Amino acid sequence: MKIKILVLSAILAFSQAALALTAADFLKDAEFNSVALSPTGEYLAVTVPISNRSALAIIRLADMKTTGVFKPESEAYIDDFIWVNDTRILFNTAKKIGRLEQPYLLPGLWGMDADGSNKKRISNLRSMLSDLPNDDNNILVQYYDSLYRTTYGLQNVYTGQVIPSKHVSPVKKIDKLTAGGYFADGKGDVLVFLAGREGTEDSIFFFRKTMADPWVQVYDSAVTKDDIFFMGYAKGNQAVYFQRENSLGGPDSIISIGMDGHEINEVLKDDNVDPFTGLLSPEDGSLYAVKFLDGKPRYEYIEPKSPFALDHQKLRNSFPGQDVRSLGYTKKSDKAIYYVSSDRNPGDYYLYNRTTGKADYVLSDKRWIDPDTMAETLPIKYKARDGLEIEALLTRPKGQDKGLPTVIYPHGGPMGIYDRWGFDSEVQFLASRGYAVVQVNFRGSGNYGKKFKEAGYRQWGGAMQDDLTDATQWLVTQGMANPKKICIYGSSYGAYAALMGVAKEPGLYACAIGNVGVYDIPKVIKDDTINAYERYSSGWWAKKFFIETIGTNDLEAISPVRLASSIKVPVLLAGGELDFTAPIGHTKKMHEALNKAGVPVEMKIYLNEGHGNYLLENQLDWANRLVEFLDKHIGPSSGS
Repeated sequence: MKIKILVLSAILAFSQAALALTAADFLKDAEFNSVALSPTGEYLAVTVPISNRSALAIIRLADMKTTGVFKPESEAYIDDFIWVNDTRILFNTAKKIGRLEQPYLLPGLWGMDADGSNKKRISNLRSMLSDLPNDDNNILVQYYDSLYRTTYGLQNVYTGQVIPSKHVSPVKKIDKLTAGGYFADGKGDVLVFLAGREGTEDSIFFFRKTMADPWVQVYDSAVTKDDIFFMGYAKGNQAVYFQRENSLGGPDSIISIGMDGHEINEVLKDDNVDPFTGLLSPEDGSLYAVKFLDGKPRYEYIEPKSPFALDHQKLRNSFPGQDVRSLGYTKKSDKAIYYVSSDRNPGDYYLYNRTTGKADYVLSDKRWIDPDTMAETLPIKYKARDGLEIEALLTRPKGQDKGLPTVIYPHGGPMGIYDRWGFDSEVQFLASRGYAVVQVNFRGSGNYGKKFKEAGYRQWGGAMQDDLTDATQWLVTQGMANPKKICIYGSSYGAYAALMGVAKEPGLYACAIGNVGVYDIPKVIKDDTINAYERYSSGWWAKKFFIETIGTNDLEAISPVRLASSIKVPVLLAGGELDFTAPIGHTKKMHEALNKAGVPVEMKIYLNEGHGNYLLENQLDWANRLVEFLDKHIGPSSGS
């Protein structure tokens, strides 16, 4: 009995510690977004979120003092940055309106010295191809020449002056191929070129063994039927690694294509998930490991004897249960910055000294969060009604596991997007307030192969929705969820799924919450397609997304705004006044339809916000409304 009391006391202590954190503690921005070590190891470059933008700061490691800062314009973010020598950094910026919006690159490449001086825009170019590790004064940039061919050249890191390369792409207008992109190795040699074919998604790759050799076409996805994506060069540039889609079903694999003879070999393949990313050697840029997100992160080593693979394995053993990844080494490869994170740890940065073998703590993303008080996120699997295996993430309040008030939390997108194991501020906030949260990677999600993703095509309100229903029912049969206390909540597409869920399954959920959602699907196809064309100057891709993935037939039947009379439970809606992705008209029409149908509904429109709230005051307002609504309808003291 004494042991039970001690365990219960520990659980209560953890629960009270998490509850003591305010919504602001969970939701306010991390102190840092990205970190990079300078070539000598003297400085760190970090990006710092500031409301609706981010700044670039330089920190001197010896005393942790900030020596230089760059703040871009409002709603602009530091997108990519590289140290080009011991004391100078180059970067570009991107812009987005709304926290959940996809950013787009702004023209211009900027430079700043480590002491904050010599801060200026050096050119209109923005595509950095290689930092040229043996050249302190130049980088390699990619751009279009006067004939609109993709080319590249040396750009001075101080003046911005470009010396064009004599090597232009192998694409000719008569081939109906479109300009693509180059891929440089660790030394800056450009040996791989990607082209496209007009009006298609075809990928055509060209190789050359040395810079002096002519380009040779080695792969055309129109012929093979499998698209491939560049991952990195093999050690010694004997081959090139690609991620290959599997058009016949199953996850993507890693293949190698030889520089001599162009022989294709499969190198790695997981039975469940796609490759996520690769780890590259700081010495020659070669690929030595591949990361898979199979529930929790897992690494497979292509070059297991690489000193950097050995470093990585050693540090992973030092931080069991957490993800560990390198953010870069010094030029001498004697020191490195490693990032350590998990479902309960928002992220810590360590300086690893290869000489001593020690990793010293440097920074944290959210130092005010104690991982020991956070809730565990468990990968789970269940079978959908047609037998398809679906993966999800389950986060329960610490110390609780049965009969819980539960929030079904579908992701946005939806196609190709997926929820990943790791720290999620909103999920942890809800768990701290007593709610289990379930993130379902329904069909149409990424990470499980092309066939799984395409299984979601034209299944808005159909099989994609059924996957969420099946997850909910499975949780009830397992005893995890209280069947009378389940709410469905999402943002963007997730908001659509929430409202469609209560329209299609009126007896399954006790409430629904939609944030920045789309609810009138004919309007999406008609108006929002046009907006997408205008916004991105178009292309076939926008039409493909809307028409091929949603469809054109019987759209009223999959539109929550047309199904309001089928909804029998309370609804909470929110939207951003300036949202171009999910225009505010969708939220207002949904609110009007629910009112007309006599459904209890609350709505909040956030002024001067886009697709997701930027301002912390608005994030907190929404968090408080969210929990108040949940507490009222599925909280422990609420009625059934």
